Amino acid sequence: SAQFSLSQPNDVSLQTIDDYNGWGKKALIIENGFIQLILMPEIGARVMHYGFEGDEFMAINESMMPNTSNPASNQTGPWSSWGYGGYKVWPAPQSFWNWPPPPYLDWGKYEYSIEHQSADSVIIYARSSIEASKTPGLQQARRYKIFKNTTKVIVEQILINVSSNTTNWSIWEVTQAIKDHD
Repeated sequence: SAQFSLSQPNDVSLQTIDDYNGWGKKALIIENGFIQLILMPEIGARVMHYGFEGDEFMAINESMMPNTSNPASNQTGPWSSWGYGGYKVWPAPQSFWNWPPPPYLDWGKYEYSIEHQSADSVIIYARSSIEASKTPGLQQARRYKIFKNTTKVIVEQILINVSSNTTNWSIWEVTQAIKDHD
């Protein structure tokens, strides 16, 4: 007698939580039996966890998580302390926008879609609104690709110039990590 299951222990799974950790924000949780990736589209499509389940590598400012700021009316957003934490992307060079980071790109709400979902992989595409203040006419998008049986995550970074002006930008990946990590 044989018994077969349609789902293997290391299949890639995607779960959406509307109020992750009581923070009042949606989270996309992607797991594959090796790693867990927690993506928060409502605060810049930032990654708030990447690693083995329960392993804490990224710094998270728990006190800021319940706060939400509208980039149109609040240009300083979560930067009264060290922000939300996690992994995010800023346009470079910083001298073009000074401080704090461009609000629509850094902590604004990103629209997202599930481009692919199967037992072998999940692909999430997230896109910001068009930045209106610090880097006018710039939009940011990311594509996260997670596969079965690996710890590797591919993050495709995309900067989009929707203005009629020619500009030169680079991509600056920023991860706030826990200093004393086991």
